[in-house]
Amino acid sequence: NIGASGTAGPSLQATLTALDHEVEVLTGPVFFPNLTSFQSADPIGGATFLVAAADTVTPGRMVRFRVDFTDGQGLFSRDTIEAIVGVPTVVAVHACDAVTGWTITGAGWAVKTNDPLHPSAYLTDSPNGVYANSMNTTATFTSRLDLSHGVHAWAFFEDRWGYESDYDGGAVEASVDGLTWQALAGNGSTTSDASDVIGPGIPAFEGTRWRWKQDRVDLSPFAGGAMGDSVRLRFRSRADGFTQLDGLSIDSLRVLVYDPAMQPAP
Repeated sequence: NIGASGTAGPSLQATLTALDHEVEVLTGPVFFPNLTSFQSADPIGGATFLVAAADTVTPGRMVRFRVDFTDGQGLFSRDTIEAIVGVPTVVAVHACDAVTGWTITGAGWAVKTNDPLHPSAYLTDSPNGVYANSMNTTATFTSRLDLSHGVHAWAFFEDRWGYESDYDGGAVEASVDGLTWQALAGNGSTTSDASDVIGPGIPAFEGTRWRWKQDRVDLSPFAGGAMGDSVRLRFRSRADGFTQLDGLSIDSLRVLVYDPAMQPAP
C-alpha cells in the first residue's frame, strides 16, 4: 500500500486459489496484523498455506496460484505466485562475485561492488558506466551443466538492465554444442523488435528495469536425452552505435534439475 493513507486492516487477510489444473489449495485464508504504508509483516502465528499437486504432475513443472488480499474496510489487492512442483537437484551455483567460472567474449563483463542499490557484488557488462557503442559481448558459464536425468530444469538469477528501447538488448541462451544457441524466455523478457541488434523476434531484455528482481528461464527443452549432460548457458548483450545505457547486470545464479528418481513418495 505504498503511498496510501490510513491502515490496511483490521481483518487483513490473504486467500490463495490454484490457477492450474492438478493442483489445489487445502487450507483457508491467513491473517495479518494491521499495516500502515511501507510496513510489512508475516501472517499471524506463522500461518502458511498447504497446497497439493496430483501425482500426475511432472516434477519440475511450474504452477500458478492467485493470492487475494482483503480487509474489513473493503481493501482489495491481487497478485500471482509461481511455484515449482517437486524437489530439485542443484546442478550449479555461482554468486556472480568474480569472473572466475565465466568465459568472457568481447569487452565489458566484470564484477561491480559498492553499489548502494545492491550491496552484494555482481557481474555486469558495463562496470564503469554506460556500455560501449556496437557492444557485442557474452558471459558463458564455464562449467557444462548435466541435465540428463531431469524432465524439467530451471535457471534462477537476479538481474536488472537498461537498454536503448527497440534497438539494444540482452538475452539468456543455452546450447548443447557451443555453436548453436537458443534464446530462453524468462519472466522479465519480451519478444525483441525487428530493429533490435540482438535479433528480431526472440525472448530478450529490452528497455529498462532499474530495480533488481529474481528472474528465471526454463531449461527444460535441454533436459534429458543424450546431449543433456553437456548443456552450456550464457548471457549475451548487444548494442548499436548510438544511445548508450547501463546494460545487463546479473547476480546469484542457480541451476536446478528435477529428477523423477529423486522425488519423495506421494
